[in-house]
Amino acid sequence: MLRLVGGSEAHNATSAWNALFAELGPCLVRATLADGRTIGGRYDESCVAGYSEQIPDLYLSQRWDLDDEWWFVAPSHQSLGLWLSNASIVSLEFYDIPDTIQMERETSKIKG
Repeated sequence: MLRLVGGSEAHNATSAWNALFAELGPCLVRATLADGRTIGGRYDESCVAGYSEQIPDLYLSQRWDLDDEWWFVAPSHQSLGLWLSNASIVSLEFYDIPDTIQMERETSKIKG
């Protein structure tokens, strides 16, 4: 007979997608798309992640430019957001947002 010791709240989630976006704070997201592109964006309190099994689409508040190694450089000029359909998303990666000073240093290295 199997005994469950210290059950997990994660077992009550309807999907990993729903559980993740219910708890996720501000971060940078790198998305690999079905057409082979890799794009980046910012997830924060103004973003929306579809909450259903049928439509796990994603709206990111800001698109970010990526360098040749697909690392975050800076927010895209005049970006008003980025919508990803559920069919286009192959994978998502989540990263802490670096502090402003470090981001400015890294950006100046790439530009100069």
